[in-house]
Amino acid sequence: TIASVASDDQGDYQVEITSGADTLLSPVATLSLWQTTQLNEALDQASLVFSTDEGDQPWSGQTTWTYDQVDAAQSGVIADGQSSILSSVLQGPGILTFYWKVSSEMEYDHLECWVDGTLEGQISGEVDWHEFKIALPDGDHTIQWVYRKDETVSEGEDAGWVDQIQFQVGMALTILQSPASIEVFPGQSASFSVEAHGEAPLLYQWTFNGQPISGAELPTLEIETVSASDAGVYAVEVSSGSEQVTSATAHLVLIETIPLAEAVDQPDMNFESPQGQPTWSGQSSISHDQVDAAQSPPLDDDAFASFATQLQGPGKLEFYWKVSSEDGWDMLECHVDDQLQRQISGEVDWTPVEIFLSEGMHTVNWVYRKDAYLSEGLDAAWVDQIKYTPGTSGPSVVYSEVFDQASKASAWMVTSLEDPFSSDYEQTSADHYWVASADQSSGIQWELSGNQFFLTPSETHPFLHVMTGDYPQKGYHSLAWKFNVSGAISSLDWITLSLYREEGDDLQAAYLDVQPSIDAQGAYSFSAHLGDSNWKLLYEDHMWDLDDVFQGVSSLSLEMTSLIEGQDPAVVQIQAFEIMGLGSGTQGQDAFTGLKIETATDADALWVTHWPEVSGDIYEEWSGHTVFIYDDLDKPGMYLPIAGNAYHIAPHDGLPLAETLSGDLRSKGIESLVWDLSFGGDLNAIHALNVFVYRFGENETQIAYLDLPLPTETGIEQRILAPLDDAGWDLYDQDSSWTLEDVFSDASMIGLSVDGAEDPASSASMTLRSFGALFASGNDGGGGQTMGPVCVDFEAMSLGQRYNSGDAFYADTIGDPSIHEAASVLSFYVKDYVNATGAMISGGGVDVETGNIPHQGNELQISNAVLQIRPNAFHDTMAPPEALPPVSTEDFSGLVLGSNIDEALSGDAVWTKTPPLGWTIDDSGVPGVGLSDQDGISEWAGWSFADKDWWIQAAEDQRRSEFTKGTGTIMIADGDEWSDATHAEGNLNTFLNWSIDVAALDGPLDLKFDSSWLPDAGTDSLGVESNQTAVITVSLDGGQPLEILRWDSDPNSATYHGENTNETIWIQLPSVQGASEMVIRFGYLNAANNWWWALDNLEIREGMDSSSHSSPGGTTTGGGVSSLSMIVRENGGEVSLSVNNVAPMYAANFAELDGQN
Repeated sequence: TIASVASDDQGDYQVEITSGADTLLSPVATLSLWQTTQLNEALDQASLVFSTDEGDQPWSGQTTWTYDQVDAAQSGVIADGQSSILSSVLQGPGILTFYWKVSSEMEYDHLECWVDGTLEGQISGEVDWHEFKIALPDGDHTIQWVYRKDETVSEGEDAGWVDQIQFQVGMALTILQSPASIEVFPGQSASFSVEAHGEAPLLYQWTFNGQPISGAELPTLEIETVSASDAGVYAVEVSSGSEQVTSATAHLVLIETIPLAEAVDQPDMNFESPQGQPTWSGQSSISHDQVDAAQSPPLDDDAFASFATQLQGPGKLEFYWKVSSEDGWDMLECHVDDQLQRQISGEVDWTPVEIFLSEGMHTVNWVYRKDAYLSEGLDAAWVDQIKYTPGTSGPSVVYSEVFDQASKASAWMVTSLEDPFSSDYEQTSADHYWVASADQSSGIQWELSGNQFFLTPSETHPFLHVMTGDYPQKGYHSLAWKFNVSGAISSLDWITLSLYREEGDDLQAAYLDVQPSIDAQGAYSFSAHLGDSNWKLLYEDHMWDLDDVFQGVSSLSLEMTSLIEGQDPAVVQIQAFEIMGLGSGTQGQDAFTGLKIETATDADALWVTHWPEVSGDIYEEWSGHTVFIYDDLDKPGMYLPIAGNAYHIAPHDGLPLAETLSGDLRSKGIESLVWDLSFGGDLNAIHALNVFVYRFGENETQIAYLDLPLPTETGIEQRILAPLDDAGWDLYDQDSSWTLEDVFSDASMIGLSVDGAEDPASSASMTLRSFGALFASGNDGGGGQTMGPVCVDFEAMSLGQRYNSGDAFYADTIGDPSIHEAASVLSFYVKDYVNATGAMISGGGVDVETGNIPHQGNELQISNAVLQIRPNAFHDTMAPPEALPPVSTEDFSGLVLGSNIDEALSGDAVWTKTPPLGWTIDDSGVPGVGLSDQDGISEWAGWSFADKDWWIQAAEDQRRSEFTKGTGTIMIADGDEWSDATHAEGNLNTFLNWSIDVAALDGPLDLKFDSSWLPDAGTDSLGVESNQTAVITVSLDGGQPLEILRWDSDPNSATYHGENTNETIWIQLPSVQGASEMVIRFGYLNAANNWWWALDNLEIREGMDSSSHSSPGGTTTGGGVSSLSMIVRENGGEVSLSVNNVAPMYAANFAELDGQN
């Protein structure tokens, strides 16, 4: 280090490094000194006094970067969060003129000009020399040029420059800003403007190719529809009294349009755009290949433009794209089959994109979409060089981890910086925790408000070795994350993925700022491709480059930062993490392929043979224990009681797993056969544990077997490995011609055997959780289910928890023992379960004595009562209880519709507020109701009935067309459309009542309807807080209403109902025995500028008899049960409880997760 550099220090430097007898000489580094000049000389202004002592470092004159090729002033060398200030005082009136330039981090590090504390202009990024003028009124004025850095990152030369300051005293007429040249497509609009200063009034006359334009006498010239005749040279003459000045000329250039297919370099592809919408065009001004590219058209706020093509999968889609827009709001998106895959916004230069398509025909759609406010940048998007390679399969999952239990969350470390740019890291535990929240998800959750969090695997993470090492050699392709964000989402400034390489004192990091996509259910995800060109290095001058980091990863982190500190933080919940690979390289024992036994269906995929006497030679297929069960660890698996029994377990013939675990095991890359299991009971009852590999020939059979160590501990999960290279392998038939390698090279079947000693004093048990192999080559052997090696744990059933359809569960925590301390019988109507003897009880409501209910300890102490669990509201993926004729129906087809009032889309028969016979509307809670200028958009001031297609078009769709179950006239409450016009203060609250004669009915009833619900909650741009809520109540003969459904839009609420724009709902109604009238009341509450709730095809049907033990029928296939009701009857009394949001838990990979969310 040279503390104070002098002219004598200039020259070439090298360092010689010696280690023992070895010597290494570094490359030459040159130290040069800037040639400095005085500030007045550098700024070409001898009469002004300049000060530069207010900032952290002073400005100085230099000769390297100049406008006049002589000298200029340059800002001082400053650190993050600092500023360098140049100031002077001028006496007006007059015109200040100067040239300036900047080289900095775009949008974050700025060169600014201030007059008397008011920002007059700023530039950032790479901006070359250009002129800037300011008119100063009478009096003294403080002028400041400030180069200011934010708290992170440096780019470019990290400096600002000013040159040729001039000050013209007086009010002389001056052009401050001349019109700028523009390029437009034919048919678009164009606008020129000028800014001038002088004695009022100022007169303007625009010219075209030197000739005056009749009537063009304003500071702005608008051309609504540009044609070829409008292309040329424009200028404006400005006059004030006897003074006259003429602006610089501006050119209007007509962009030559190019066919879209040609512009994206795919002349054989067919691209289509929606009719009636603005269309993308090919052009040659901005492109990646320096030839041409597709560009989005000019759009109004809250509009979009798209183009699409169809591709046959499987295959790999590649393209480049670029956007210049309002960051975070105006988006360039790519969709596949209406599912968002990627999106970018802000100032993003040409970036490569890679998307793998699965089997089948797919629609790929590129969309530039604007929100309702503001335009920034060029307000456009571009796509270039589309390439499609058919038959190319995408990356597969090498490792996956779903944060669905606290033990997994605790394997990750969260570090927090309350000050995001402090160097003091502290680990926190109070602000991050594992949750199973009301939005049917679980994960690692924390709050972001003016702070920064890093999620990193701990040094003791059991699979840290999977996440580290040589990524290219392992064949890793990308890292993927899935998460939810709620609360003040806009306060989340950026998300960064970092990979670290650390050896001794050397540290380097590669980081990638990511923009996640969001799916139809509101879940966020991103995939960080290792080949992404946007990866950056933490230390540019470090000896390790990007490839070095990827080849020696020692840790990784997911970082989320919020610079905005407020009362409403962003709540982030990380749900899943994946490593994707392309099947090349060496992964060691990381790629586990096999069957994870989590359901009865999984267990049935295995063939179990059983012989009661160990010494017997007769095998018989046995299925009594091939069931899904929870053991003492609360984990799923195949339960086998061992008491004088012997079992042999193998995959059924024809299954992918059987194919995987057969053939040439070594050439497939199998290192070990593997089983995850646990043991219970008296382990002395287990006589032997073996693995067998069979080879069956036409006239010859050979068996290779390996004796495995007997279990020594109960109640723990363990992995049993049988390495193919284990020296303990032996052959069953010593006289056979087939050797051990012959068996391994052409295996017919793999089996695991467990023997119980004859007549043991007490029994043992084994629960098998997986059956598979570990691969060294990184492929999955051609079949089976590739998965991470962690089995998913499930909790005992409890109030508010969620479960997979078809899963068994412990019953001991379903009720609070303090509510009823005695019951002898439980009746289940929802799922299969297993009794204490291991017998499977299929879903169907079989009464079970409490002594047969598996439970932990004695928490369940119930007798002399009946507890019933049955569906309270379930989706159309579950079959209705019975196909009985409806008691009453309403599809609104008989309503007479009238013309529109406030909606811009006209129609003669599109809308009405007149309900069907027997229905009434209560709009007393609608702000401004009855006042046409105070009730918002009148058509939506409360519940209304409208033609669905007209509603979709009037609202510009915005996903309303997804309600395909609704047809013709439907009932609608739409806070989004209602708030598009001025209304009195307050939120929208409206009710719709349906009166039904039930005097002749005495059995149970169900309500069925088709529903479209898009939730929204929070604070809008006007500061209005809302939480769109749906409520249904039922009252009998004017009695107290009973709430049977409540949905709201707060993801943290127990009654949150996610995005469901096209579903069928069934709800059990209370008994109407003895009643004459039933009123069903539909409420749409606490709404503002949110979304909507629409219904159609309402039916009242006869339902199940609540006293019977029949099942509701059918099974859920992914929608799940949204809520359950529990009715406890004792001594003639009745108590009702609720279990809300019962739905499938997340599976272990994103594909399943997306399918069940």
